[in-house]
Amino acid sequence: MEDRDSSDQHTPERKNMNKGYVPSAKRQAEREHQARQDAVNYARASVELEGFKISAGCEAQAQRYINNEISLAEFVNMPDNANQGLA
Repeated sequence: MEDRDSSDQHTPERKNMNKGYVPSAKRQAEREHQARQDAVNYARASVELEGFKISAGCEAQAQRYINNEISLAEFVNMPDNANQGLA
């Protein structure tokens, strides 16, 4: 008989892998949060590579987007006086 590590074989993800399993809401929220963080990090790096510095107000709005307090459309379309743009 094959010696298997059964510790991960009974997790919902493993057990229902081919049964249309949908991750829990918490797991989906964690993935969304990470995706938003990754997007902001990428945008920040791109802007800084162009030689600009991001203002504290814009960073605060980015954090609101990461925390899912505002949508991407709301973040991108904020008036310049709301996020102070680039410094």
